[in-house]
Parts: sequence; C-alpha cells; structure tokens
Amino acid sequence: MIKPAEIVVPSEDPFKNDALSRKETIEKLTNFLEHLSEPFVLGLNSPWGSGKTTFVRLWNQHLKNAGFNTLYFNAWETDFAEDPFLALAEELRVAIAELENCERSPVRGLSKKIMEASIAIAKKGIPIAVRVATSGLLNIDEKAEEELSALALEIAKERVDEYSRRKNSIGEFKKTLEDLVCALSKVEGPEKPLVIFIDELDRCRPPYAITLLEHAKHIFSVPGIVFVISVDRDQLANSIRSVYGENFDADGYLRRFFDLDFVLPDPPGNDFVQYLYKTMGLFDLVEGRKNGDDPSTLYDTLNLLLPHLHLSLRHQIHILSRLKIVLMTTPGNHWLYPYQLGVLTVLREWKPTLYNSFVEGMTDPKEVIRALEDATGGLIFGDSSGWILEGFIFAMGAEVGKVSPLIQVYLDNIEETRATAPAEAGTDSREKKAIAVYRHNLADHPFDGRGPGLQVTAGRIAFSERLLQKRPLGN
Repeated sequence: MIKPAEIVVPSEDPFKNDALSRKETIEKLTNFLEHLSEPFVLGLNSPWGSGKTTFVRLWNQHLKNAGFNTLYFNAWETDFAEDPFLALAEELRVAIAELENCERSPVRGLSKKIMEASIAIAKKGIPIAVRVATSGLLNIDEKAEEELSALALEIAKERVDEYSRRKNSIGEFKKTLEDLVCALSKVEGPEKPLVIFIDELDRCRPPYAITLLEHAKHIFSVPGIVFVISVDRDQLANSIRSVYGENFDADGYLRRFFDLDFVLPDPPGNDFVQYLYKTMGLFDLVEGRKNGDDPSTLYDTLNLLLPHLHLSLRHQIHILSRLKIVLMTTPGNHWLYPYQLGVLTVLREWKPTLYNSFVEGMTDPKEVIRALEDATGGLIFGDSSGWILEGFIFAMGAEVGKVSPLIQVYLDNIEETRATAPAEAGTDSREKKAIAVYRHNLADHPFDGRGPGLQVTAGRIAFSERLLQKRPLGN
C-alpha cells in the first residue's frame, strides 16, 4: 500500500503495534481520570497530523481494559447532521442499548429515556411569521394596531413556554445521565467516570463544532462524566473567528469550555521512520534493486533528517508515500541516487518554495544547507554522516549551474589550516569531508548516470506528484 494502514489496536494488548511509545503517557492520563468525579472537559491538544486519533484509539481501549465505560464520537463523521446534540445523544443511546442486552444489565430502560429526553430538547417551537405590508402608508389604524399587539403577546408567550419546556427537557436529560452514571458505578465502582471521547472536532464546520462544544460543556455537565476532546486548538480558534469575526477573543472563548489542556508530546522520530519504512514495504523495495546502491543509504538519510526537523507524523507519511511511488516507478537496474532522493523528497514536503528554486538552479546550495542548519541547530551537519549530505547538496547545485561560493570558503579554510596548523591539516574536518564528497561526485561520476542526479531525481519526484495527494508543510 502507498500509505501505512491504520494501526490495529488489539483489545488484549492495545500497545502491541504502537510505534511511538505512547503507553507511559496514556497510563499517567488514566491515573489522572481515576481521581475525577466532577463534570470535567479535558482538551487533547496537538497540531494537525500529530497522531491524535491513534492516541485516542489506544487510550480508549486501555481505559476499557482498566474497567472504564467509554464512548468514542467522531465529530467529523457526523458533521452532515443538522444538530450535533442529537448525533452525540444517539451515539450514547446506542452504546447504552448494547449494555442493556447484557444479562443483569444495570442500565435497563435508560436508552429509551435518553432518546425521549434528547428528542424533547431538540424540538423547536412552531415559528410564527408576521408580515405587515403598509403599501406605503405611514399610519396603521387602531384596529390593526390592537391585532398586532395581541399577536406580539402571543409570540412572546409561545417563546416563554418553549424556553420552559426546553429547560425542563434538559433537566430530564441530565437526570437520565445521572441515573446512568449511578447504574454503571454499581458495577464498575464510583471512582471510574464515564469517559466520552470527541475526536476530529477541528475538521467540522465552525457552527457545528461550536454547538457541539456548548452541549458537551452544559447539557452533558453531570458528575461522573468526563469529556476528552481531541483538537488542534489553533485550528479551532480560527474556525471560531470565522463565525464571530477576526477580532474575536477565540482563545478566551475556548477557555470557558476546557477545564484543562494536555499537549501531546513529540514522538521519537527514529522509531516512527523505522515503523513507516517497514510497514510500507520500503525495505523490501530498496533491497530488491540491482543497481549497486547501498540498501541502507536512503533509510539512513531519512533517519538523519526527519527526527531533527520535527515534521508532523502526517507530513512524514507523505514523504514516505512519495518515496514509495518513486521506488515503484523506477526500474530496478537504474541508479536511485539515495542521498539526493532523501534530501530532495524531505525538502519538497518541508520547504516547497526553496525546493522549486533549488532544482531550477535559482538558489545557491548554501541556502539549503543554511535552512537545515537553522532548523536543527546544526545537529544534522554535526552528525558523523552529515558532511556527506552537505557534499551532495553542493554537487546537486553544480549540476544546475549553481556552484556555491561557500565551496571556495571551505577550500580557503582548509588551506589556512594546512598553513597555520600543519599538525591538524590531516584531520578530516567537516569542511574537508564535504569537499571530498563534492569532488568525488563531479570528478568520478560527472553526470554519467550515477551522479549528481538532481535533475533525474527531481523528475521522479515530479511524477510522484501526479499520483499522490499531498499537503505541503509550508514555504
């Protein structure tokens, strides 16, 4: 498959296939939930593509194994509904109905009560429309004025009655929820709340997301019920401003709904790269080639770049998906240019504007090197093999006519070291190693099908664009 399959979460061991070491975090959060008895809303805050949904699936199963009752609600999948409250209430009713089928169920009859109470809340008062056409007349006769006054009074009374009915219905709904929590506690114990996960709220239509938040905070606000809302707070704030205006205090508004926020920790990058490389079959694709490339070079290049750049999980998936398409569409006896392929594919997803300018010969290679240095605090080129990438970046630039002045700076530094410190002249500095790689590519493989390979590799990446839906990180 081009993209990795959604991980399987075995009920008996939910962390069996977890590639991001999330077990410890989930166990600590579970301990936190066990001490909650009051109504509570926890925000699970993390940027788009950081693995929130997988985290929620793992946590949901872990909670079930620990004796919690849970409900998973994917808000985006119900975004088609007009009323998010009805959608959430119906999911809860279905879950209760399943429990009712169990022998000696403590919740018998509650699913029907949930349904009746939720329908009562959702009912709207019959709208009364008043249209007065004066045909240009500025005065209304006394009889018409009396009729309009009586109609206005009727409308006001209807609105008051509707408010009272809705208030009573909400009270009935909350009472049913309290009965549910009480019934469940007789089986599981009062220390374990009912946990309702709301996932992908930030992907919903802004009015739908706002209404769902309001209902979760107010209508479902019952002791013993905890909401865990998985969301990108920045994205949700943008959605709120799209409704209430750009100057609206969206962050202050959101603080009304969330009691606490938990920010997902960054995953260990090397673990995820290895997981993707293995599950997507890239190891097999590379090792099966017959062109003489070292099978480990591409993997090592990705492992050098990705953990330091802190790209989201979804962007890393895009990079590996594009690489797989390149491998699948490149004959096995053709040179692959693994260093060039690794650098360029990452650059294409990470800095698309810089990538385009570089492959078109419009940008000095030192700009690519500088961007990587700035993003990683120099960690990439301080690595034992970072100088190899630097030399290849120089060589790729030379292929499209951009011989970087930085090369001469490196040569001058090497000569100065040789003149002023002869004892250190033989030391293989980063500069000396990078220049050696650069010269090797140009002298030993001068565009003969083995190096530098920028234009061939860029063409392969361009072809993959036609097959892959992608979302670049930015410029």
